[in-house]
Amino acid sequence: MWKNKLLGVARQRIFMNKPDGLNWDKVPGFISIVNTAYMFTEIFEFFARLCAAGVYSGDVQISIMASGIDGFVLAADESRAWNEYFSFSGAVPFKYEQSVSSDALYSDVVTNALQAVEEFFMRFGLTNAPRDILRDEISGLLERKG
Repeated sequence: MWKNKLLGVARQRIFMNKPDGLNWDKVPGFISIVNTAYMFTEIFEFFARLCAAGVYSGDVQISIMASGIDGFVLAADESRAWNEYFSFSGAVPFKYEQSVSSDALYSDVVTNALQAVEEFFMRFGLTNAPRDILRDEISGLLERKG
């Protein structure tokens, strides 16, 4: 039921923006823009806290992989929606790897998470993600978690 509701809202918005080549009947699912930003942030925050506790020192290798998302569409709730929809293309799984010093990771979780989020969204064709909005979402999450 929720998929049909999202699909209806998405179709309504997308038709106003003249979609090209997206067959909505074949969309296997949706990936939340905000939840993705939060999930990536929590991964980086987790490792930053481990670094702060002295579990890791020196360079930390972070790897994030997502597979089985071919054809999925990025989506956001109405209050956070942009005017375009982007679909993941290609059967090759998304893989993000970053080697970062424990000090740099601990001191700037927001920038490290934002970089990974932007790279993930680029695989959907979202090459001009609203960086300031995403930064605010990530910063807000970290502030709420304290």
